Amino acid sequence: MLTEYMHAEHADWWECACGNTPNQSGFYPCNNKGAICEPDNSWDGIHYICYDCGTIVNQYTLMLVGHADHDTAIHNANYWD
Repeated sequence: MLTEYMHAEHADWWECACGNTPNQSGFYPCNNKGAICEPDNSWDGIHYICYDCGTIVNQYTLMLVGHADHDTAIHNANYWD
């Protein structure tokens, strides 16, 4: 299986394969399942999710580590409600 990585122009500028960038829908702190969370003590400090397609990335290695499932995508869509 081929390991995939997030494209990064710079350390703080990612571009997802879906085309999302920080100045579009952006990327948010999440748990290892992709559920968006606050960047506080409950966050593992590792994972971010692409808000557009649900791809989960390790912010230190830029390795794509998973994809949010349907229930998690619904949680994320309603996160700010």
